[in-house]
Amino acid sequence: RDFLVSFVTAFGAELILQRPNGWMDFALSKALTPNDLEEVLQREVHEERSHQRYAQVLFPALGHRPRVLDVGGGDGHMAQWWSREGCEVHLLEVDTKLVAEAQMRLGKERVTLHDGQSSWPYADSCFDVCLLLFVLHHIRDAVETTLREAARVAKRVLVLEDQPRSASSHDLVNLAVQVTAQHFRPFGQDPQVYMQNIRPD
Repeated sequence: RDFLVSFVTAFGAELILQRPNGWMDFALSKALTPNDLEEVLQREVHEERSHQRYAQVLFPALGHRPRVLDVGGGDGHMAQWWSREGCEVHLLEVDTKLVAEAQMRLGKERVTLHDGQSSWPYADSCFDVCLLLFVLHHIRDAVETTLREAARVAKRVLVLEDQPRSASSHDLVNLAVQVTAQHFRPFGQDPQVYMQNIRPD
């Protein structure tokens, strides 16, 4: 609940009612403009503020000083936060530039460049937790391989995915879809194509 409230209010919405069934009503004091959305994207995405909230929310679910594999962990900024809290975090990434940045944060021995298709270079059940955080919608042809490998190398697999079409009103769906679509642009992925990869299940 707290995370959802912090996310929605980042767009200038105000929580006006929490219903007994868990639903919440939000209200916008004014219509959002493209500049408003750009400011939110800058703050929440480029300045990594939303990622830090995810890291804080997920931390208790990781367990006590776990050995973690962060798949598609990019430049390692989230892995670095968890490492500071006592986790042993390893990172698997397909982008060479991001791997270099992650190695600067975590050390070369904890970051692996992968081709995105083959088996992962880890032993069975060698991690306590495998994280697939907003990764599956970037994968077009290797979803089954990714899930199978995650289940093989870790005792637990934690998956987080955007569900913009599950918002409670037509306007919030439109807003969530637009924000989610922008997420693909820094990766050079066409939002019109990759939005189709966001699955309701």
